[in-house]
Amino acid sequence: MAKLAIRIYEGPIHLVSSSHDLALAVQVIRGEKVVGLDTETRPAFRKGESYLPCLVQIAVASGAYLFQLKRMDFSRALTEILENPSLIKAGIGLADDIKSLKKVFPFQPQNLLDLSLAAQSQGFEQSSVRSLAAQLLGFRVSKSTSTSNWAANQLTPKQIAYAATDAWVCRELFLRFKELGLLDPEGRPKKRPLHLVAKDYVDILERIERTKDPQKLQKLEEKRAAIHWNFMESLKEQGIEFGDRFDTAKKAFELVQKAKVQ
Repeated sequence: MAKLAIRIYEGPIHLVSSSHDLALAVQVIRGEKVVGLDTETRPAFRKGESYLPCLVQIAVASGAYLFQLKRMDFSRALTEILENPSLIKAGIGLADDIKSLKKVFPFQPQNLLDLSLAAQSQGFEQSSVRSLAAQLLGFRVSKSTSTSNWAANQLTPKQIAYAATDAWVCRELFLRFKELGLLDPEGRPKKRPLHLVAKDYVDILERIERTKDPQKLQKLEEKRAAIHWNFMESLKEQGIEFGDRFDTAKKAFELVQKAKVQ
């Protein structure tokens, strides 16, 4: 990954700062089928310290729109976008973004696609925006500005470029997912065969058993939790009952062994 060139978004970036800007942004976004979605929050460096999102980024085919939430009231416009069932909102780690954004204004999101979860369901071990960009788009995304002060009244040119890049990359990843056949015609992740999902679970359990390094073990446990969730969802879809974590693991091993025999 280190040998790959760093890319930043070079298209038009619109910092929405007036009612006129907002009307134009909403008009453009309404005409899209898919947008890249991301948020930025002022970083917290002290224990117990936390902040609400202060920037929402939306990338469309023709540009990127940045909404500084302290600049004006965007709640009505953003609610329309986030609740639009015909508009796919593609992002990475959207559960956290949406949970935090709901603390700023209430909304019921529809048609969200978390590319990280979609990648994990297809067997990708590394599913961060940087990892997916490197694996699928062939370039690196810089994270050097991620801990800057996003609550500043005036964003720096570097912050603006970074924010637009994150949303743009999410949209580009969605298009790449479709190109690779990882999504169905509606833009939803395709279901993998149950025995392959089970194999992912068995593989991560075996790696955890072999690992002695505490730091590596912690990262593997985080992956196990995500893979475990995917496997449970797959079992539910197949109407297969399961019990606790140990019973789920047992079923995974059984499915893998059955697939080998067949």
